[in-house]
Amino acid sequence: GAQVFEQCIHYCSTIHRTVVLGNVEGDTFLSPFDLRAYTCEEESFVPADEENDWPTRYERWRFRSPGSGH
Repeated sequence: GAQVFEQCIHYCSTIHRTVVLGNVEGDTFLSPFDLRAYTCEEESFVPADEENDWPTRYERWRFRSPGSGH
């Protein structure tokens, strides 16, 4: 799964990113990727509660066209 994502990310105009704010065990990890060519258009925070074990941040990033000046 991670390898497919890393090969395709450069073709995406929008990225919906979920950041879990905690140390979570897992067996699949994505390499960090450069978001400088994208603009964060939306961000929301969900605190840990009865339904969510860890606080989480949801982000929506949009690719900036070359020369857009943003």
